[in-house]
Amino acid sequence: LPKASAPQPVVLVIGGSEGGLGASGKLARGLADAGFAALAVAYFGHPGLPEQLLELPLERFDDALAWLRSDPRVLGSRVAILGGSKGAEAALLVAATHPEIAAVIVGAPSNVVWQAIDQANWAVRSSWTRAGEPLAFVPYDAEGPFWPLVQMYSRSLAASAAVSAARIPVATIKVPVLLVSGEDDQLWPSSTMGELLAQSLAAAGNAQVTHLHY
Repeated sequence: LPKASAPQPVVLVIGGSEGGLGASGKLARGLADAGFAALAVAYFGHPGLPEQLLELPLERFDDALAWLRSDPRVLGSRVAILGGSKGAEAALLVAATHPEIAAVIVGAPSNVVWQAIDQANWAVRSSWTRAGEPLAFVPYDAEGPFWPLVQMYSRSLAASAAVSAARIPVATIKVPVLLVSGEDDQLWPSSTMGELLAQSLAAAGNAQVTHLHY
């Protein structure tokens, strides 16, 4: 919570594939220092949660939104969602089904759902579920170099017939969206995927989209 006498707008913060609350917790504290209330939510790699980023229920974030809307310490009518990398993937998926979200901020985003990051068994399964069902996903193309990882991700996008079904349905997002990406991202092609997101949002009539790419 920020140092304010009245309830402030609040941001739900979702970290990336590092898991836990390390990165998202720092972001949340930074937002509080800037005057916003913020809640960082772990979804794997934390006590009591799965160890792998594998078929994780998006309902965890639904529950966090509901909790924030009912908390008198914050302005529950003004909840934004912020995610980075895999957290951006989750944030966009959640925003697509929650029209009451006030704004969406995503860093190093993806325009599709990806295969799970299962460092234990390399399972060819989805990263996310909704209502117990795995979401359609783009599988990793293992037929080539894996480093830098951006090569593998770009190759997967180019080769997979699953891209269309795995696209995040951002057409339902009608609130302001800020996309931030790096053109020399060596993990995945976030700038290209961010531009595709911006195009999809614009095509759906959302005129409140900014893509900052560096």
